[in-house]
Amino acid sequence: MKSNRGFTLVELVTVIIILGILSVMAAPRFIDLRGDAQASVMKGLQASLKFVVEAVSYQSAIQGTDRERAVTTTVNGVDIQTYYGYPQEIWDDKLEHLMAGDFYFMGNAYQDNGLFEEVCPQTICVVEQIKLSTLFADGTAGYALAFLPKGYSLRNNCSVAYYFTAYPSDGYAKVFVKTIDGGC
Repeated sequence: MKSNRGFTLVELVTVIIILGILSVMAAPRFIDLRGDAQASVMKGLQASLKFVVEAVSYQSAIQGTDRERAVTTTVNGVDIQTYYGYPQEIWDDKLEHLMAGDFYFMGNAYQDNGLFEEVCPQTICVVEQIKLSTLFADGTAGYALAFLPKGYSLRNNCSVAYYFTAYPSDGYAKVFVKTIDGGC
């Protein structure tokens, strides 16, 4: 006759303790909530920026400045410098008024290459005139305006970049608003 013997209470408690220790050690490797939250914030900022860029573009078309280079377009009482209907990639607080945000301007990367390494000290920071070749390894020419979250530098690959490619002979520009979230 066989005896049905189960696990003792001590054995069950030991297994539960070991599983608890393993899960505490392994969970942070599989769950990166901070990075996901930062990436979500950047995607929200990207949507807000796209909305403002499109609003400027529509107003530029209405005002007849969408085929001109380096002209002023008025949007909700704010004068924006535009190139072929899109805001220039320079931060002069005018986009901030349209985006209804509180941004910290870190500086002009065209004049200060050290800004690529500087860490954002506020909630959302802005760096203007960044060479696209430093943001993207594909050799893209031009300049960008970038937004980055607190605690990150441009080197971290956690930002929203706004840039455009102008086609002066055809009188238009192609606009890009990209979230770079590989390092969030």
